[in-house]
Amino acid sequence: EAAKLIDTYGAYVDIYECLVSAGKIRSKLLVEKVVCVAKYDGRHAEALKALRKAKVLLFYEPHMLSAMLELLPSISAQSISSNFDFMPLLVSSYPDLQPWCVRECSKNEPQFYFKY
Repeated sequence: EAAKLIDTYGAYVDIYECLVSAGKIRSKLLVEKVVCVAKYDGRHAEALKALRKAKVLLFYEPHMLSAMLELLPSISAQSISSNFDFMPLLVSSYPDLQPWCVRECSKNEPQFYFKY
């Protein structure tokens, strides 16, 4: 039912609150659906751009969560920027970013999850 709600009213939901709630109930489907909806959000686009261009330490802010979840598979597979370590940002995003999300995205890179 929650997936149908997101499909129908996705433009009206609070992306951050939905992602935190989906993380708490460990629903990969809901996380994926909300991240898909977030692609149309301006704040998501700004956070995505900032994370891709990061060269210095960034402090976690709640509006970054959807961008971090979208980039997580590429962060675990390879560093987006060779000069920037995403690990402190991922750790500081806990409890919003749950460990199971990191584990799911890094199944191909098990060492990444253990480092996290």
